[in-house]
Amino acid sequence: MHVQNGYPFKIFRMKSGVIAMLQMMFERDTAWHSLKIALIVGTILTLINHMGDLMSRHITAPLLFSILLTYCVPYVVAATGVIHGKAQLRNLQRNS
Repeated sequence: MHVQNGYPFKIFRMKSGVIAMLQMMFERDTAWHSLKIALIVGTILTLINHMGDLMSRHITAPLLFSILLTYCVPYVVAATGVIHGKAQLRNLQRNS
């Protein structure tokens, strides 16, 4: 196994891949698309999952955290899909 900067090569590549994915996740077009999806899906899921608490105005810190996560999950899923689509397009263009 190759060692680079004190890390096994596979781990080093994985860390740089995660950083690259995070950078792509917040690129303007990816972020804008993912934000629109997260707002729509997150609102629907928030209403489904937390309607009772919101209607009774029983709002607590754990509820707000749960609602925040309800918006984060669709953002990450949508951004991952965009990144995957960009990677496939790049591979198709490279192979053409």
